[in-house]
Amino acid sequence: MHNQIFCDEEGDAASAFALASELVRQHTPYVADFRNNMHELTDLLSETIAAAPECCPMCVASAEECHA
Repeated sequence: MHNQIFCDEEGDAASAFALASELVRQHTPYVADFRNNMHELTDLLSETIAAAPECCPMCVASAEECHA
């Protein structure tokens, strides 16, 4: 809704890595910037997941509900 990236406790990072791997294998145009280098893409994905809060910061009612 707020175009925010967040990784809730139920999120499955393994499926994100599997999708990234498949996109690289299929030479999908929107992952072309990674030049078929799976490590670059998974490193970026890992950084993004690690930096993302557990819930949408704009939707939380109080700071205790969302841990950055």
